[in-house]
Amino acid sequence: MLRKLLIILLIPAFTGVLFYACKSGSDKSTELAISKIQVPQQKIQRYDSALFSTLSEPFEQKAKSLITEFGIFITDTNPNSAAYLEIRDFYNDPVIRNTALAVFKEFADLQEINKPLTSLFRHLKYYFPQFRIPEMYTYISGYDAENPVLFADSILIIGLDNYLGPAYPFYTKLNFPKYRIARMSREYIIRDCATAISEYMLMMKPRENRFIDRMIHEGKKLYFLSRVIPGTADTIISGYTEAQLKWCRQYEKNIWAYIIDSKLMYSTDQKSISRLFSDGPYSNDFGTGSAPRIAVYTGWKIVSRFMEKNPEYSLADLMNDTDSQKILTLSKYKP
Repeated sequence: MLRKLLIILLIPAFTGVLFYACKSGSDKSTELAISKIQVPQQKIQRYDSALFSTLSEPFEQKAKSLITEFGIFITDTNPNSAAYLEIRDFYNDPVIRNTALAVFKEFADLQEINKPLTSLFRHLKYYFPQFRIPEMYTYISGYDAENPVLFADSILIIGLDNYLGPAYPFYTKLNFPKYRIARMSREYIIRDCATAISEYMLMMKPRENRFIDRMIHEGKKLYFLSRVIPGTADTIISGYTEAQLKWCRQYEKNIWAYIIDSKLMYSTDQKSISRLFSDGPYSNDFGTGSAPRIAVYTGWKIVSRFMEKNPEYSLADLMNDTDSQKILTLSKYKP
C-alpha cells in the first residue's frame, strides 16, 4: 500500500527531469571535492518507534497523535476507511508487534546508519547537484523483502525489519531462501538506499525489452553504486558471496560467449531473458557452484568499461543515456 502511494503521489514531480552533473576527475581529486560538500544534519524519523513504542495505547488514540508527523503512513483517520482498518490490523498483529521488539533491540539508535547516509548524499550532490536531500523515515514493512527501501522524489523510507541479520529465526519461518537471508543484514542498508535512488532515476527512462537493454540497465545500477558509495565491497554492491564473485571473474569470458552463442543479445523472449537475471543460489544455465544473475554482472562490466573508455561521460550522462547499443559498442567490451 505504501509503495503504491509513493508512486501515485510523487512520480509526476519527476516526469521529464534530466540529471545534470559535474564531470568526475581522478578518484582522489573527486573524493576531495566531495568531502567539502556541505549537507544538512540528517534526522531519520522513526515511524516504527512512534507506532509501536507504547503497545498498550489503543490504535484510535495513537492514529490521531501520529497523523500530523507521519501523514505519509497514516493517510486517513476515518475509522471506516479501508486504509485506516489496514493499519489498525497491522498495529494489533502479534507477529508484527514481536517484529517491532526485535527491530528496537537491533536498532536501538541509528548512529551507525547516519554517517554513511551523509556520505551517500554528499556523493549524490556532487554527481547530481540538483538532487534534494530526502526526508527519511524508518518503519516496519511487514517483511517486504522485495522493496526493503522505498524512494520517490524527496522521501526515503527504510524497512528495518528487513535487516535483522541472517540469524533472525523468523526469516526462516517465512520461507525466505538462504541466499536472500544472507543479505538481510544492516551491512546492506546503505547499498539498498542507493539502489532505490538509482532505480527511481532510471524508471522514467524509456527502454526497449531486449536482453541488451535490460543488461545495460542493470549494469548502470551497479556502476552507480560503485560511484556513490565508493569503498563498499564488491560483494555488497553485487549481492554475491566471495565465492560467487570469484566465479564470475574466473568465467567472465565463458559467460559472454554463452550470451553470444545463445543469440540472446537482441532477444525479446522474456522467458529466455529472465533466467540470466534471476536471483537464486546459482545460475541454472551453468549449474551448481556458479553465480546467479550473470547478465547483471556482465552489464556491470560493460558499463564500467564504457565509462573507462569515455571519460568525458559523467555519471549523469550515463543515467540519462538510453542507447544500450551505443554503450555496448563504445565500451569495446571483450573479456
